[in-house]
Parts: sequence; structure tokens; C-alpha cells
Amino acid sequence: MIDPDLQTRSQMGRAIRRLGHWPMVFTSALELTQACRDFEPRFAAVVVACPVDVGAAGALVAQVREQVGPDCPLVMNAGKRGIRELAVLHAHASDHVEVTPSSFEEAYLLMRSFLQQRRTPMLDMFVEWGAFRLDLSADSAQVAGTRVELTPNEFELAIALFRNVDRVLTHHGLRSLVWDRGPRCGSGVLSTNVCRLRRKLGLSAGRHGLELQAVPGHGYRLSATES
Repeated sequence: MIDPDLQTRSQMGRAIRRLGHWPMVFTSALELTQACRDFEPRFAAVVVACPVDVGAAGALVAQVREQVGPDCPLVMNAGKRGIRELAVLHAHASDHVEVTPSSFEEAYLLMRSFLQQRRTPMLDMFVEWGAFRLDLSADSAQVAGTRVELTPNEFELAIALFRNVDRVLTHHGLRSLVWDRGPRCGSGVLSTNVCRLRRKLGLSAGRHGLELQAVPGHGYRLSATES
């Protein structure tokens, strides 16, 4: 993914991770070029945030094509005013030209539609366990039918835990999954988010069949209880 804007870059990155894929994020074509020189990555697709000027957009797409080759599909995003001009760069049948998403929900649906058209495997839109239901397309959590408001980081943390019930997830692993800064994210940030998630979802006493436990020296485990 190439996008100089932090907000749209973050939204698109979250959407791609929610669908079960791992994004590599660049702020410019120069960063992509450097990465290709360093370790020759292989991309399933490249999302390109194109500038308004069609000439600059064409130059950017040409740079990306030079690095990833002609067979790698591009998802080219632009504002509504520039979408028509950008269509002239739509030279490959596998490419897509889309309006730049203005929210996480739009980014998620855009990438889900793209992967569906390419018949690419992806994760389900919902994560469910007993009374718990997480809607990955809208950061929406429900417990026994009641909506619970979670922050984006709390929601990412919940996804990781609910996908790994009865497994210990390390501090390092959780920080890497949830925060862009990964291991550099302080341990206090993780423990604070775990405490809030435990309280909001009622995971302290296994009331709905799950209990979120600390595993000293290792990490955290969401465990199924007998009740």
C-alpha cells in the first residue's frame, strides 16, 4: 500500500488486516523501490493513493509498475473529481479504480469487494463465540445482543483474543497485531487496553462462558469456562 496520508493509510491497513492479509505500508514509491531492492517482496496487490494531477498520478503508477511487474493488480484510489482522469491509467484488466474511502467502513467494503472479485481467500466478516459477536466491517461488538462501544485498539485486541480462545498470546505478539508501532508500544498500553476490554465485555468472571486471564511472564489467554 502506498499512501502519504496517515489517516487513510491507517484505515486501509486495518481493513486489509481484518480480511486476513498483511499489508506492507509505504508513504511513497521511493520507499517501495527501496524495499524491493532490499528483500524482493512479492505482492498479491498494491493499493495506490493517486494524486489529483493526472500527470503525477501517471508517473506514480509507472514507478509502481516498474517495481511490481505487469501482472500485479493495482487498486488505484482518487478523489471524486479525479476519478475520471484516473480511469485512463486503467490499462490492465485486473486493475481497479476506486474513489478514496473516507472511513474505515468504506475501506473495508472496498477491499472485500476487490478480494471477492479475484476469488482471494479472506476471513469472515463476523467473529462469534457464544453470546459474543464482533462485526469486523464496522468495529461493532455485541454481548448477549447488547452493543458495547470499543475503541479501535480495543476492538483489534478483541479480534486477536476471540480468534485464539484457550491459547496464550504473548505480550510481543499482541502488540505487533494491534499497534502499528508493534514491539515499541509500551507494555502499559497493552495492560490498560486489556483491563478496559475485560471490563467492557464482562470477561472478568466468565459470566458468558469466557474469562480473560493474565499469564504471568508470558501474555494473556481468553479461556472458556465450564459455565
